[in-house]
Order: sequence, then C-alpha cells, then structure tokens
Amino acid sequence: MKASHSTIARVLALSATIIIAACVPAPESTPTPSPAPVQTAAPPPPPAPSPTPTPIASPHHEDWMDAPRTPGNWRYLVTAMGGAASYGSTADRPLFTLWCDRTRQQIDLIRHGQFPAATPMRISTETAARSVIGEVRTSSPGRLSVSIAANDPLFDAIALTRGRFAVETDGMSTLYLPAWAEVTRVIEDCR
Repeated sequence: MKASHSTIARVLALSATIIIAACVPAPESTPTPSPAPVQTAAPPPPPAPSPTPTPIASPHHEDWMDAPRTPGNWRYLVTAMGGAASYGSTADRPLFTLWCDRTRQQIDLIRHGQFPAATPMRISTETAARSVIGEVRTSSPGRLSVSIAANDPLFDAIALTRGRFAVETDGMSTLYLPAWAEVTRVIEDCR
C-alpha cells in the first residue's frame, strides 16, 4: 500500500509528540492528604442569669394633663342630702366620690382605699391645685375624706378644667379623672 505524504507527516508528528511526552519526567508522588480535622461541637454557652425583677413604675409624664385617664366611668346618684358622683370600673368598687351634703353646704371628696391614718390628698386642675388632709372616719372605713365648702373656687376649677383633674394620695396611684357632667351636677346640687 502506498501511503500519502500527508498521512506520513501525520504519523511522524504523532510519533514526535509521543516521544516528547515520554521525555517529561514523571511527577513526584502525590502527597497523601492529611486527615480532615475532627469537628467537635463547641460547649454550650453558660445559661444567662435570670433577670432581676424590677418594680413596675408608673410612666412619668412631664405634664399630668398628658397622662392617660384612669379607666372607669362616673355614676351619678340622687341622695336625700344632694347628689353624689362615684368614679370607678364598677359601681360597687368606686375609686373616688364627690358627695354633696346640702344641709352643711359642703362637698365631701372621698378617695376609696385602705388608709391607716390621716393622709394628704392633692387635687390638681388646669388652673388650680390644692393639698388637703384627708381623714379616715371610723364610720366609713376604707375611705379617706375631706369636706370642702360647696362655694370654694376649687370646685369651679374642677368643673372648668380642660377635661380632667388629678387626685393624688400617698401610697396610692394617682387618679386622672374626667370632668364630665356628673361632677358639675354634684357641684350645682350643693350651691
């Protein structure tokens, strides 16, 4: 058989490639891979210390007029001596009462709760503030009361305040009470 020149040239080129490849030194032995490190789980973190309970503090308001209204409603009651308005979540557990005594022309301010002795009571309105000493009467346990003349300007300030007035007593949470119609009605009953 007769081979063509191009076939011979291809065979020679292939042979030369093989010879050259044979002349390249073999690579040194491949290093053995080092063993993969054994992964151990990190120890669990120590338990966090229990938080120390902190007493619940009433939120502080720069202006008491911005404090939220104490939950509840006013309830008006006609009595033989005049009107009365009690404020609270339920009728049987009032927080505060205005009680008219027409015979004496006085209004009793009554803060309901347990008081061991006479305690200061502060009434604040938009335009006036007054501190008085509330008395614990043996005839009415669970009440701190103070009697004020019905024509006292404090009642005008309560009736005309910008929607609310505050009652503060030592040892009790401050009451932020709405100056609704029931309050004004008691004041008018006694004048």
